[in-house]
Amino acid sequence: MTNRHYRSESSQDVLTAAAIEVINSLGTHATTSKEIALRAGYSRSFPNFRFGNKYSLMRCMICDFNEKWNKYVINEVKNQAGLKALYSFIYSTHHFFCENVPLTRAVFTIYLETFMSNYAIRAEIINQQYKLWESINFWMSRSIQSNEISSDIDSHAFAHQCITTLFGTSIEWLLDADPKEFGETWINIQYDILDRAADVS
Repeated sequence: MTNRHYRSESSQDVLTAAAIEVINSLGTHATTSKEIALRAGYSRSFPNFRFGNKYSLMRCMICDFNEKWNKYVINEVKNQAGLKALYSFIYSTHHFFCENVPLTRAVFTIYLETFMSNYAIRAEIINQQYKLWESINFWMSRSIQSNEISSDIDSHAFAHQCITTLFGTSIEWLLDADPKEFGETWINIQYDILDRAADVS
């Protein structure tokens, strides 16, 4: 890696850290490139020079978050299949969110406040949701085929329910004083659903 690339990645990390602080304090609409620059210790024009505008920076934050989230889940699930993979996905998602609370809170704030107004951000959210749905549906289908889960369960519907619960619970979490509450609520709901679905006796 050249010094130029290192400086580029380093400045992005610093700007992202500053943006997380500002978004979690002010929300996306009140967040400005100037405020991010001040928090990061750069000139007020640097964020726009580096990213174009604050929404491009937010999109990069989402892309980085999704990449880290996906890699973390893949590492935890590894070669597991069916029901074991589903439980590992739920646990690893819960753990990743709780280990990255400021970033997770900022990203979900971006989700909720810009979804309808910014096409590029909306596209990233939809893409991540589709990847999650595809994986969950695959694991659920394998569980049904191996008789781990009742064949009465609709894998497509379950995948949608899992994702809807995840993103829906985030609204409550953003209003809650306890940042751990989001993950604990979501993981308990998903475990309960899976436990009942797995009861094929």
